[in-house]
Amino acid sequence: METRLTKEIITSLVTRCATAAREAARYLPSTTSQEYLIAASKGPYREEVTIYDKELEEKILQNLILSDKDDGYLGEETGHYNGSSGIKWIIDPIDGTSNFIRLIPAYAISIAAEVDGKVVAGAIYDPSHRDIFTAGLGLGARCNGYKIKSSNTFNLSDAIVSTGFSKNPEVRRKQAKIISRLLTEVRDIRSCGSAALDLCWLAAGRLDAYYEHDLGYWDLAAGSLIASEAGADILVQGNFVIGAAPAISQKLNILLK
Repeated sequence: METRLTKEIITSLVTRCATAAREAARYLPSTTSQEYLIAASKGPYREEVTIYDKELEEKILQNLILSDKDDGYLGEETGHYNGSSGIKWIIDPIDGTSNFIRLIPAYAISIAAEVDGKVVAGAIYDPSHRDIFTAGLGLGARCNGYKIKSSNTFNLSDAIVSTGFSKNPEVRRKQAKIISRLLTEVRDIRSCGSAALDLCWLAAGRLDAYYEHDLGYWDLAAGSLIASEAGADILVQGNFVIGAAPAISQKLNILLK
């Protein structure tokens, strides 16, 4: 049976996402020494992972599901559980792990809430700058409680565009061709190393556009909602996302195709 969504329900889910993200950040190390960030690797492309990735995800799940064990979840580290309540939590405990390991201040905790298969609430916490980005379906997007709006850039030639790169060498070769085509059409290109933050910065107008291939659903679930609710045009096709200020969205899509 479908859940009847109200403004109150969505607002409550946003609050739960934001609270869980902030609470999880308390367990991140405050040290500036890399010796505490012991890294391992996973998967065929040796993706980096720390001891904190799994610990934070477990703490987030405890926070979110403590009151209702019928909720489902999808976590980058702990896997998938459907549940029976109609609510599913989408969790990335540290998006931008390579940055986190190297003490580069561009990583985030990302949590989204799905209701009956649709993302309706999300929060992304940037511990380095203490920024909390939130959004609820139909309720707009906020940063630290203040409403945010995507860029009003009108010309692609004025746009700052961010992207990220796959670990798969074959995909990277294709991405390199896209970059070479795009470089002459935009003002400049960035790559911060966190899809979640890129989408938040798009939402706040700090970036004019963002695209990336080969993402996990946990990378983009909360961020896509936040950017969309801030007024950006968002297109998600499988593991590929394109987001842009409305005036340049069509031109960017044509270039990326």
